[in-house]
Amino acid sequence: MKNAIKVISVAMCLFFAVTAFACKKPEEGEKGAYLMAKDGQTEYTVVVPETASETVSFAAQELQYFFKEVTDIEISVKKDSDISSADAGKYISLGKTKLLADAKISVDETTLGMDGYLVKQKSDDIYLCGGADDGTVYAVYGLLKELFNLEIYTADCYTFDQKSEVRFDAFDFTDVPDIPFRVIGRSNTWYSTKENMFRMRVTNAEKRMSNLGHALYYFIPAAVYFDDHPEWFSVKNKPSGHNDWQLCMTNEEMKAEFIKNVKTFVEENPSIDIVSLGQNDGYGYCTCDNCAAKEEEYGAVSGAYVAFCNDVAAAVTEWMRGIDAARASRLQFYMFAYTFTEKAPVKDGKPTIRCADNVGVLVAPIGAHVSHAYSDMATNASSAGIFKNWKTVSDNFYIWSYSTHFANYYMPHNSFGSIQKNIQDYVDIGAQFVFDQATCGNSVSNFDALKTYLFSKLLWDSELHFDTLVQNFMNAYYGEAAGPHIYRFFDVMRSYLTSLEYSSSQYAECASQRPTNVSSQYFPQNYLYYLDDIFYDAFEALDNAKSADEEAYALYKGRVDFEYLDVLYLQLELYRGAMSNSEKKELIERFQDIAIENRMNNFNESGTITLSSLINTWKQ
Repeated sequence: MKNAIKVISVAMCLFFAVTAFACKKPEEGEKGAYLMAKDGQTEYTVVVPETASETVSFAAQELQYFFKEVTDIEISVKKDSDISSADAGKYISLGKTKLLADAKISVDETTLGMDGYLVKQKSDDIYLCGGADDGTVYAVYGLLKELFNLEIYTADCYTFDQKSEVRFDAFDFTDVPDIPFRVIGRSNTWYSTKENMFRMRVTNAEKRMSNLGHALYYFIPAAVYFDDHPEWFSVKNKPSGHNDWQLCMTNEEMKAEFIKNVKTFVEENPSIDIVSLGQNDGYGYCTCDNCAAKEEEYGAVSGAYVAFCNDVAAAVTEWMRGIDAARASRLQFYMFAYTFTEKAPVKDGKPTIRCADNVGVLVAPIGAHVSHAYSDMATNASSAGIFKNWKTVSDNFYIWSYSTHFANYYMPHNSFGSIQKNIQDYVDIGAQFVFDQATCGNSVSNFDALKTYLFSKLLWDSELHFDTLVQNFMNAYYGEAAGPHIYRFFDVMRSYLTSLEYSSSQYAECASQRPTNVSSQYFPQNYLYYLDDIFYDAFEALDNAKSADEEAYALYKGRVDFEYLDVLYLQLELYRGAMSNSEKKELIERFQDIAIENRMNNFNESGTITLSSLINTWKQ
């Protein structure tokens, strides 16, 4: 795929006559006090530590790859043991090399965190270093942005200014993400390749956190403990799965075993300092006499969970302090504010119990209208209240947000209007972690790639201009020919779904039967005809440019086809009965071909709507 993209990026000057990928004409004699490359040659060498980690080695590979893309020069990589600061060469130092130490450049790991980085120049040499190794990879992208205006839209779609002569002025800057831990739960980033995750600035949660989210079943599995200790559980019958059962938060014997198991987990996973104590999915919380009494005392079911998590955190931290005091100071734990624990332990505006200093709360407002910010009192008074009350209980926040409809991934779903304001609100409360859950493990359209890009950019810098990001993405990802038409579809779709909110109270949600019941009442045929016309214009624009570069045409047409599935789905779901047999057959085959090409199978979270079941229903 890389080679194909490279060919496309060079050819786009002819295809669109503007900078769709790498089409800026080289300008000889550009300003810049320092010369990095000219006429296919560079005096620079990339330097990594002698014992470079896999991550820092990857940073060097990314620098080599993009340097070659822009200049067609293979920049060499050497270990610092083969380099001396007294040598006459010019170097780009990655990570904590001997060159960095010799240059007496200090790295404030506390300020930079895991992903922040510095880029600094001394004489002809450039030093890139993160607060941790992941930050060094991001430093590479930061340098490439400065040198070549590199912009990454997806792992295999990026733009840059192509140059035969590379000059630059002095570098001295740092960059720290607004949200330290960023996880985007989509098929193109969730447990994806290292290349995809780094290029989209996604945190590898497995390296830094325990079981992401629901965790009670992990530390006290029913299969192991229920038969001998049924009183530890909230249900009378042995559960067969992980959902709709919880633990008795007031059972001291269970808590002691839970603490023992958490200690074992922490000991066996030395890289993990953030431990989830989140409740199981669903409901089924314990209502025994002791738990009921605690609910009354605290004013909410969540109060017993806060007390339990505080006790677990205190015991595990004290134990770790005797083994590794530094790690003990880093350990963090979090519980959920989700479903039955959304209500904070607050009475008369005052907390009845507070989270310990190293215990946070992961807020997951699953019932909110996701087309509006969670803080929007007019439409999301409930979620706004959840955040307000929990802020009196905890100083440490983690976020689990939603941007799809789990019952039907192809329900038209407009969460775009809330993305930036939500993230800005997360920054204001000092959130350490954001996980946006969408269609994990399954490719869908509904502008999924755009959402990934927006989260990637805004979780790092929440003040970027939203519409500029959207328009740049459209032109790069769908091509300059089709991009304006797909932007028009995006704009029309969002405006129409917004109008349904006001006319029919059809808000975008993630866990109910709305934003619509996919009915002709809300999606009249004339509206779909209008959308169809927009895509006709997009395909026509691509066809008109096809002869310039057929490989580029195929790439962009495939991406436009993918978004067209939204329209095809509504046409077939609502109006196939009015179609002729031949027309219905043609549309079904087109939908199926595009879905298979994009590896789509499940159309909802539970897997009850599959491509084959959908096609069979439509054929009847």
